[in-house]
Amino acid sequence: MILHDELAADPAAVMRDLYLFLGVDGDFAADVSTRHNAGAIPRVPTLYWMLSKSVKGFRRVFPSLPRGTRIAAGIKRRLVRPADPLPPAIRRRLIGYFRDDVARTGELIGRDLSHWLESSPRS
Repeated sequence: MILHDELAADPAAVMRDLYLFLGVDGDFAADVSTRHNAGAIPRVPTLYWMLSKSVKGFRRVFPSLPRGTRIAAGIKRRLVRPADPLPPAIRRRLIGYFRDDVARTGELIGRDLSHWLESSPRS
């Protein structure tokens, strides 16, 4: 079982273990340096929405640029900023709400998940 915490902490090691489990060549090493689908907040929500609708929307906003979706994706990436961290008060409330579920999940998978119940997230 792979937990997100482990993947975030050491993606190369987790992928190596996964490849061994799947019987993939042990010398294979995927590039794990890029984080895909990271959460982000649009800097200009209306423009981001227009670009997200379709290539047609992209051409409406930037008619002089080529029609390729890769260009739209590149521009969209520049239109976002990292998501804000979860406020501590909300985190404490969620920890209280999910405490029993976390304990049961830990029992079910045979893993210690007590660090999920800490007030501040691990870096």
